[in-house]
Amino acid sequence: MLLGWIFSRKRIITKVSLVLLFLASGTAIGENIFNTPLSGYLLCVNKVSKQVIFPGTQKCPQNFKQLVLGAQGLQGLPGPAGATGPAGATGPAGAT
Repeated sequence: MLLGWIFSRKRIITKVSLVLLFLASGTAIGENIFNTPLSGYLLCVNKVSKQVIFPGTQKCPQNFKQLVLGAQGLQGLPGPAGATGPAGATGPAGAT
């Protein structure tokens, strides 16, 4: 009976540990949405004094407005093919 209680407690602790690990990894990934060359860099601009700060997080302090710079946009459509150029001159004869 004592062994059954220990094993069930280990299962519960293992499941809780896995859930906490999963939540912690999701938080760590979510922290870095901004401030990369692909997603852009978050700056915060004070609405009154126009002071600009780099918070290093995803949120700006109160009375600051978010400004994202340098975000890479979607790739555009390929352009049309260019015109065919004129034929080149005939090259010299090769060695025999």
